[in-house]
This record gives sequence, C-alpha cells and structure tokens, in this order.
Amino acid sequence: MRSALVQLTAVAACSHALLAPQQSLCRTAGAKGASSLRRTSCRKAAPYSNELRALAGVAAAAKLGTREPCAALAAAAALASIRVLPRESIIYAWGWTVILPLSLALTLLGREASGTKDGATIQRVGAAFAAGAVSSVAGAFAAAKLLRGTLGAAADRGAAALAASYVGGSANFFVVAEAVGLKNNGLLAALATADVVVMAAYIVLLQFLAKRYGAPGRDVSTTVSEQDSGSPLVPAMLGACCVAAAAPLRPSLRTAAISAYAVACRRFTKARGAARSLAGWCLAAFYACLGACSPVSAIAKAGAPAVALAVAALMGHALLLAACTLKGKWGIDEALVASNACVGGPATAAAFASATRREDLVVPAVVWGTVGYACGTGLGMALYNVMS
Repeated sequence: MRSALVQLTAVAACSHALLAPQQSLCRTAGAKGASSLRRTSCRKAAPYSNELRALAGVAAAAKLGTREPCAALAAAAALASIRVLPRESIIYAWGWTVILPLSLALTLLGREASGTKDGATIQRVGAAFAAGAVSSVAGAFAAAKLLRGTLGAAADRGAAALAASYVGGSANFFVVAEAVGLKNNGLLAALATADVVVMAAYIVLLQFLAKRYGAPGRDVSTTVSEQDSGSPLVPAMLGACCVAAAAPLRPSLRTAAISAYAVACRRFTKARGAARSLAGWCLAAFYACLGACSPVSAIAKAGAPAVALAVAALMGHALLLAACTLKGKWGIDEALVASNACVGGPATAAAFASATRREDLVVPAVVWGTVGYACGTGLGMALYNVMS
C-alpha cells in the first residue's frame, strides 16, 4: 500500500510538471471546485508547511479510502473542520487538474473489455442522462421559485448557473454566471462554495445507493490472468502521459482526449490489475481533496440562502430522475452513473462506475459526461431566458 501511495504521488507530480506551468490556475476553472482554485491561485502562495500538511492529510485520508472512497472524503472533511488541514492548498488543485483525470486514464487502461456491450449500454445510460439533464433544469427552476422571496432576482441567475453545473460541470457554471451578471455579485462565491459542498454530499449518497440497491458487479480485482501481469509503473506513466498530452486542449475537450489516448495506449500494457489499483488510489485521493474543500465551516461561509438554492436544485434533479427511472428502460446502476455524469462530470462518473465494479458503464459515463460539458451552458442560458 505504501509503495502504491509513493507511486501515485510521484505520478501526480510528474503529470503536474508536464502540464503548462506558465499558465495561472486562475484559468483552469473547468471542473468542480474551480472557485476554490481561483481564490488559492490569486493570492500569495501559502507557506510550505500548509502544503506539507495538505499532502500528508490527503495521503492519510486516501489510505483510509482505498476500499471505500467516501471514507477518504469524510476523513479529510473532518480534519479540515478541526483545522488540521489547511482550508486552501495547491494540493487540492492537483485533485481537480491532475489526480481525477489520471484516475480516468487509469480506469480505462485497466478496464476489462471482454464481454461488455457498449452500444446497448450507451443507449440506456444516454436515456437516463437525458432524463437527468432535464431533471437538473427543472430542479433549478423550482429552486429559483422557492427562494425568490429570499434572494430576489439573483435566485434566477443562481439557478441558471447551477442548472448548467448540474448538467455539464463548473466550466459551464462560471460561463453562465458571467453571462447572467453574477460575476461581480457576492452570491457567486457563496454559490460556488455551496456547489462544491453539496456535490460532495451527493457523491456520498450515490455511493450509498449503489452499494445498497445496485446490482453486484464482477470483482475484477480478484481475477488473476495473463492480462493482469506487468509492472504498475507502465500504466502509471501511460496515464500521466495521457493527462499531459490533453492538457493544452480546452477543458470541454480534455476528457474526451484523455479517454481516446488511454484506449489507444491499452496495447502497451497488460497490467490491468495494477492500473485498476492505481485508479482506486487516485479516486480516494481525489475524494480526500474534495473533502478537504468541504469542511463544516464552508457551509457557514456560503450562507444559508446559497446552500438552500444548491440543495433544492440538486434534490429536484434526484427526485425527478428517480421518478423517471421507475418508468424508464434503464436500471438503477445506469441512473446512478448518469446522475454522477450530470453532477460530477465524465471523470467522476467513470471512476464511480469502476469503483462499483460496473466496468460496462465506464465508457457510457465518459461519453455522456462529455456531452454534458457540451450542452450545459446552453441549457443554463435557456433556463435563464425562460425565467427572466
């Protein structure tokens, strides 16, 4: 376990070094938690002691979350709440810009392709994703109506930004927020913080539902074959190269590029089991970064109206998608992956599918999560035009 953690840290550092270092993190607002990255990068660098504390805390939380990623999230949030971990750190930025994309690449490198039927599965997840996208827009609309008395006209602007976020990620959140006039509004920072905290709680809920009600998947981690032979260093370096090669692209294209590169690189390694193990470590480390950004103090900082707007919008998404699932032609697992693709994006959805042992849902998660990136801004602006 310790050697795997050392390899993960080394690969993350290598990937971060390969990314364009001259670019400011202020320009990398393409994933959840981007507001935290903006605040971290636009201030003076924190003392190195904070970065070491963050690295040690994330590593310790990731070790706890090897088997259950949500344990890493809870542990990091608890450590941040009692101020053992710093509230902001460049290490948390690595979670979004390096570790999560690396998890996607390693998941695809370690994916068992035999016996899967991607075509039919993509259609079922696509139907669930469409229902989830519509549910996100409807939930945001209802949330704006409920909180208009408290937030006034800003409720419509905030709901439009949240609708875009819950269809295509925070890249769409900030684009819509700027377009509707939230750029210089104090509600923007509060909503961005609430968005991260609520999403973290929602991911925990999805993990619980998958474990409690999802269909049991095949435990590929215990399968020993010639396909699992080889050093973990090879898939680790291939994953790092995939992330680095996609770094110069626009945020909306990076996930698709990383996926294409990883699928093309599968021929260069047979260490499927090692790749899956490293992907699990990456997912646990990402959840730890997410938890560190979501302490109890963050809820108070965001303010009750902003948190209520985000919670109401996401509850609308979840309830409407659940109702559609009862009548739809897709199962619970497809609905959970589609919901994760809407709220968290393709990388988190693919990691979620792999963590729940549904290897057949990894590719659909990437496909429809990428579609969400493409259409999230349009749906958010359409909602704002209807409400205004």
